[in-house]
Amino acid sequence: MKQIQESFVQYAIEQCKILQQIPSPTFQEATIAEYVFQKFQSLGGEDIAKDNAGNVYAKITGIKGTTPVVISAHMDTVHPLETDLKITEQENRITGASIGDNSLGLAALITLLRYFKEQGIKPPQDLWLVANTTEEGLGNLAGMKAVVDRFKKKPSAYIILEGMGIGNITTRGLSVKRYRFLFEGVGGHSWSDYGSPSAIHEMVHAIEKVLELPVPDEFKTTINIGKIIGGKSINTIAPWAEFEMDLRSENTTVLERYSELILATIAKTNPGLSVTHEVIGDRPGGFIKENHPLVHKAVDAYKAYEIDAKFTAGSTDANIPLSMGLPAICLGLTEGEHSHSLEETIDLLPLSKGLSAVVQLLNLLWVKPKPKRRTTVGRKTL
Repeated sequence: MKQIQESFVQYAIEQCKILQQIPSPTFQEATIAEYVFQKFQSLGGEDIAKDNAGNVYAKITGIKGTTPVVISAHMDTVHPLETDLKITEQENRITGASIGDNSLGLAALITLLRYFKEQGIKPPQDLWLVANTTEEGLGNLAGMKAVVDRFKKKPSAYIILEGMGIGNITTRGLSVKRYRFLFEGVGGHSWSDYGSPSAIHEMVHAIEKVLELPVPDEFKTTINIGKIIGGKSINTIAPWAEFEMDLRSENTTVLERYSELILATIAKTNPGLSVTHEVIGDRPGGFIKENHPLVHKAVDAYKAYEIDAKFTAGSTDANIPLSMGLPAICLGLTEGEHSHSLEETIDLLPLSKGLSAVVQLLNLLWVKPKPKRRTTVGRKTL
């Protein structure tokens, strides 16, 4: 199978490096959104617009204009504004914060628009390209919620692009719950008030009890304490402390049951303190059957370029359409490592195949219009 021309691969790499240099933490995507908006305009996209969620849209009008396909990539990153965004390049490898997740996915989205326009390809159905917000961190997939709210059940497919994980076809969206727990007490002097409950001490005890709980094993389920803060000074009994917890599971019911057990455990372990919690993240789960035509076509698209396909579970923008029973998958574009770190690295050699597979999938997805029904009434054909 012929691969996409090298000029488009190089263009994707060039765009990837430009996008990586634009700081875009979750909720602060305005600058990168404006860049994408301008690129969509300069490359000849149609109906270019931004919505209230900050998403950027461009359309390639199809011949029939029905049964659209939506292909998207998120603009936000896990890194704060002050992150050092320097990149290093070695032979066929680039390293830098967010270079793969998701600068490359976003670059591929832009490259697809250029490819279709310069090749003069007019798809049978409308193709919508969407650069969306708030996929990472506490964004709760608000950007993708707005996308699905706009298109609803009309698309024949929602395709999500991620820079790394070539061969991966995410068919199962993990259910995710995120909590912030706050411990509050009177505090006091570390010597004269010794024995007064410390918010930090009690929080540590609570975390210890939680980590002793058996993790459900009927479906893969994980727990992570990602952030701890609190206290006033080294010689002050801590009057407050808080931590943030991320829970994930392949099964929503299992996740809810595990969450309730954790909440009950924390409520029992802290006499003398006020303990409150809030839900700071709630991502619905969902799945698409592995024998679904969309999944089969994704496998065939990878196979056309000798890429081994693998079904995976993850928390991606695909969660939203999947949770609503809509056809959606998430695809990777190349190999990489050290995701979400300053040493995030992408391998450029597989990229040509990854981009080509996406183009091939779009070709396979075009829905042929049904022939008009012919009805005979007497001698007249309607």
